[in-house]
Amino acid sequence: MGKTTLQESKYIAASLSGLTRRPARYTFDIAEGGEAHGVPAASRPFELVGLSANAQFSISVKALKGHAAPVAVGGLSGFTLADALKHRVARLVGADAASLRLVFKGRALHGAGKTLADFGLAQGAVVHLMITQPSATAKPAAPAADP
Repeated sequence: MGKTTLQESKYIAASLSGLTRRPARYTFDIAEGGEAHGVPAASRPFELVGLSANAQFSISVKALKGHAAPVAVGGLSGFTLADALKHRVARLVGADAASLRLVFKGRALHGAGKTLADFGLAQGAVVHLMITQPSATAKPAAPAADP
């Protein structure tokens, strides 16, 4: 693009100063107290409906096989990663995280970057736990060569 001329620069400066001198009042966005907001709703910070960064909840984790009592996991939020929950449950049950599979409403809780809110977990949810045994696919030792 080329340089702006002096006339264009004056026009831009006058337009911008005229916009900044007027208070913005959006009739569609007036609070209950009658106070108008200075910025449109889409530009203001907001909270996700039903979620808050500091809203803590707890869930129960039940093993599908065995008679182990359900494990309560607390201090979770909608923004907790599913992988972080898997590691916490692994610590609580004393198993390797790689051998665990968590299921909620028929969906496996896994995925990089997926949060508990992505899966719809909330206060009092029951997550089912499957513990898989490590596969016995170890390679047999090679026979030693005779000298």
